[in-house]
Amino acid sequence: WEWQIRYICPLVLLALVGYWAYQNMVEPYEGYPQWALLGAGWGLTLLSVLAAVGLSTLAKRNRG
Repeated sequence: WEWQIRYICPLVLLALVGYWAYQNMVEPYEGYPQWALLGAGWGLTLLSVLAAVGLSTLAKRNRG
């Protein structure tokens, strides 16, 4: 189970996110303008991921 959780699940999730992003590029979600989807949607998502990685790294440094 360990290799499935470590490798298969992230690959499946990445494929789903890629498919979803492609679908939103072809036909924007609910007719929103592309700039709003990229800026507010993907921008905040990217900012959240970067903040999580940064805070995680900072916590590891402070522990030892």
